Amino acid sequence: MIRLVDTIEVKGAEYKDGILRIGLENIIPESQKPKKIEISSLHQFRQPKIEAKEKEVNAA
Repeated sequence: MIRLVDTIEVKGAEYKDGILRIGLENIIPESQKPKKIEISSLHQFRQPKIEAKEKEVNAA
């Protein structure tokens, strides 16, 4: 006996020339599939403006 995970479905079987071929398909429900989370790059964030501080230092 061969035990399979619950998500495996047998699609067919064939015995020919002493070889047994079994077609299997792993069907994973949406709730068990890995989720992708998009991470934005650092280049999309605004850089803090330090121009005002530089002008104050230059004025002093």
